[in-house]
Amino acid sequence: MLLASLRKIFFIACCLVWLIQLPAPAQAQGEGETGSRRPLQAGTLGDCNKPTGQSIASNAYFLHGFNAAISGNSPPDQSNITKITDSNIISILAQTLSLADEKFLHRLCADNSYLFVQQDSALDGFEGAYSFWQPKSVAASPIRFISIPVGLLTSRPQYADYEAELINAIIADRPNNNGYHVSGSSNATGISGQNIALLAIIAHEEGHIIARRHLLSLDTVAGDPSTGKPADPADYPRACKGAQGGKTFGSDSWLPTIIPPFHSFGEDVSATHLVSNDPFPGDVAGAGNDNHTYKIANEKFRKIYSGRFPSFFGSLAPDEDIAESYKYHVLLQINPPLTLILSLPGNSTSRTIDVFSYLQKAVNKGKLDCVANDEKID
Repeated sequence: MLLASLRKIFFIACCLVWLIQLPAPAQAQGEGETGSRRPLQAGTLGDCNKPTGQSIASNAYFLHGFNAAISGNSPPDQSNITKITDSNIISILAQTLSLADEKFLHRLCADNSYLFVQQDSALDGFEGAYSFWQPKSVAASPIRFISIPVGLLTSRPQYADYEAELINAIIADRPNNNGYHVSGSSNATGISGQNIALLAIIAHEEGHIIARRHLLSLDTVAGDPSTGKPADPADYPRACKGAQGGKTFGSDSWLPTIIPPFHSFGEDVSATHLVSNDPFPGDVAGAGNDNHTYKIANEKFRKIYSGRFPSFFGSLAPDEDIAESYKYHVLLQINPPLTLILSLPGNSTSRTIDVFSYLQKAVNKGKLDCVANDEKID
C-alpha cells in the first residue's frame, strides 16, 4: 500500500481537525453554480444514555463530495450526507462497535454528532480516517464527527496487518528509510480480526478528540504558535493526577511542546521527549541495516516499546501519544483478551515484541488509566 501521500492536518484558526489530504471534491449534489450552502445541522448517534453498537450504526451516514483538507475549517453541507440504509454496512459497523464496552460507546455517542462513511475518499485504507471537532466557542451546536473511508468496509484489513502496516508506513515515509519492515500476528483473525482493526481506527480518532479537548485547548491558547505558549503534556488531564500517584499523562514522557498548525502523518514534530535518548521513529529508520541484521534499529525500536510510549506511532508527538493510549485502552476491554506480537526484521535474537504485555508496564499503564478516567465531555 502506497502511503507516502498520507497527511494529517489540523486547522488552528477555529477547530482541530485531523485530516487527510484528498483531491478536490466533486460538486455536491443539490449545490448550484452559485455555491449556495445548506449548513449541516448537528445530528445524533442515538440515545447516548443507553448506547449500543446497533443504535450507533443505525444512525451512521455516508459522506460524499466533501474534501476535508480544503474545507476552510467548514463542516460539510447537508447535501454532502446521506443516511446509510445498506444493511451490510450497518451490520459491519454494529458488529465492530459491539466489541467495545458501554463506556466507550457512551463517549463516542456523546462526543460526536455523526459517524460518517466517506464514499469518495482517495485513500481507502486506515490512512483515510479522520476526525473533525468544532469548539462551542465557534458554534452553539458544534459539528463533531469521525469519518472512515468506505474502503475499510469493503477491503478489510486484519487487526495485526493494520498495526504492522501503520508502523511500516511511518518508516517508509522517512527520507532515510533503511528498509525496516515489521510483521504482526494476533489471536484476532477472520471477521473478528477485521472488526477489531476497524474498532482500533475509530478509537484512535476518538482519542484525537480527547487530545483536542485538553492538550491542544484553543480556549487556553495552550500550544498556540501565535502566542508562543507551549502545550505542556504534563497538564493533560489534571483530573488524572491521582491515578498515577501525583503524575499526569505526559509528565514522564514529554517536555512542553508547541504543536505546529499542521503536521504530516508520521512526522517527528517539534515535540521533545523528556528523556533525551528516547528514540523517535526517525531514529529507527536512520539506524542503518547493519548488513541486514538491523541490530541497532531493533534496539531502538524495542526501546520505544519498553519505555514511556504505548506504540511506535504514539512516540511521534503528544497528541498521537494520547490517541494511541486511548485506542489501546479500548482494545484492552475486549474479551477474550487481545494479543499482538510484532516480528522485527533481521537475524538477531529477541526479534518479537508482545505489545499488550508492554502496555502493562508502569508508565504505559498509567497513561491508559489516565485516558480511561477522563470523563470530560462538552
